[in-house]
Amino acid sequence: MISALSSIKYAQWSDLDPDSIILNYSLNDTEHIILDNDDDLTTMFQNAEHAGIDDIIITVRDGAKFFMVEAVKFTPTAKSDTGKGKQTMIVDDDDVIPSFCSHKKVKLLSSDWSDGITAVGQRFEGGASDFKNVLRKFAIERGFEYTLSKNDKVRVTAQCKYRTVKKCMWHVHARIMPGNEYFHILAMDLAHTCGFVVRTLTNPHATAELVADLVGDDAWWGIEKARGLMFGDFVKPFSRLKWYVGAAKSMNPGCRIDLESDKETKRFKRLFVAFGACVQGFNRCRPLIFLDAAHLKGRYRGTIMAATGKNGNQGIFPICFAIVDGETYENWCWFLEHLRSILVPGRGITFISDRHMGLLMARRDIFPESSHGYCLLHLKRNLRDHLKETTRAYRERVGQRYGEMTSNVAESFNAWIEAERHLPITILVDEVRKKFMNLMSERREEASKWGCQICPEMDKRMRASFNESRTWVVSAAGDGVYKDMTEYVDPYYFSQIFRASYSNSIHPIPTVWMLEHPVDEDFLLPPLCKKPPGRPKNKRIPSRRENITFIRCGRCNKMGKHNRQTCKYAT
Repeated sequence: MISALSSIKYAQWSDLDPDSIILNYSLNDTEHIILDNDDDLTTMFQNAEHAGIDDIIITVRDGAKFFMVEAVKFTPTAKSDTGKGKQTMIVDDDDVIPSFCSHKKVKLLSSDWSDGITAVGQRFEGGASDFKNVLRKFAIERGFEYTLSKNDKVRVTAQCKYRTVKKCMWHVHARIMPGNEYFHILAMDLAHTCGFVVRTLTNPHATAELVADLVGDDAWWGIEKARGLMFGDFVKPFSRLKWYVGAAKSMNPGCRIDLESDKETKRFKRLFVAFGACVQGFNRCRPLIFLDAAHLKGRYRGTIMAATGKNGNQGIFPICFAIVDGETYENWCWFLEHLRSILVPGRGITFISDRHMGLLMARRDIFPESSHGYCLLHLKRNLRDHLKETTRAYRERVGQRYGEMTSNVAESFNAWIEAERHLPITILVDEVRKKFMNLMSERREEASKWGCQICPEMDKRMRASFNESRTWVVSAAGDGVYKDMTEYVDPYYFSQIFRASYSNSIHPIPTVWMLEHPVDEDFLLPPLCKKPPGRPKNKRIPSRRENITFIRCGRCNKMGKHNRQTCKYAT
């Protein structure tokens, strides 16, 4: 067989990678049948003989580049016959493909699927779904397609795809047995009489859900391993945290960074970070602070709390953030106490957030004189639960919200640092610092190009309001009697104030002097955390009535959350 295969102009493949060569052929209505081993080669000749086919065209492809190298024509015969100008093969026990493609045999995840369906009486404890799942994998590994002539919770009957066309008698019938919920195979015939059974490049039974179930865990661990190779493990960054805090303070005068740890166990507890450029810049922004917290997604989890403002051009202005072990009353008090220490004394601040109980209580205790505006969307979703308590409520101090009715700014900040929330703690803090630094630099450069007196976004709103007033009737009072619209604009919206809020810079932190192994007094251990059961959750639980998808009912033709079966409208 080796001497016969050598006639396929093997010398022309010398520039190809042997590991990327793919051999396939077509037979009858089936295309791109893979020749992967000696069994596939034997099956090719048997099927060709059974179908009465004299010539088989084998296509040689370069899998790395996805183009055809050569198509070689073979004539399957019982004996070698090269005298008639036909390239022939003799089927024996030699391994054909390894002579062209040297590779190691690796056990596939689907190698055990071919034994899924064994005999009459086989039991499936998972019911119909378990049986159909095993049948699907069985068909994929054996390389054939089937259809379900009966498919319900009580019985399932599978037949070969060519049952009608080629009278193939392959079938499997299973049903639920009385007295239990188990499925049993009652009848089957695993012999295909349709002519051939070969594995193709595609199979309609290999659904996306099946592939995801197979590689999901491996892919997740692969992502974790890649992060570890790029950023290191999650333990070592804690030991460098004290060095980072000292370096950040020395390079950024005026910043407030507080690190708390357990003195006995030397384990990390909490970290508060506020850069001087952000604190000074917020003094020139509206007295609005948006509060929110988001879960960290690294190995030790935790929560990142953030206070965010809004600049004169309606953009987010980060003020400070903290890393704690959870969104609790104690942690909110600790965070707000540090926030109070960096704000200008006596400045009236209006807080906007959701109605998290720990945050509400902490705000009342730490900022009793400040107003607290709730996010309108959160109020709307929770209106039914809190309606009785707030129907006749009266507030003495409403506070200035400047038209901000939602806490979308805080949500935008959480989305802005989405990628950083997966990182180890020291790298997380430094990556957030880089985002702050780049944001201030970009905004400073952007504002230097403005030629308008008012920030562009607010200037556009003012002009839109002016255009709406064109229908008003104006009476002349005199040439010297007029009003300048800019006199009624809050100073926070002026371009000059905007530039002043970004006039300071956050300086980079050089790591060239960072010790590879910290000294004993700087060594810090990660916090103790109990791993929750199940796969780690990376997405938050949606609030009530959030992200509702409406569908059109096929009965009443109305949009809603019901369908034809659950429709209650009269027609």
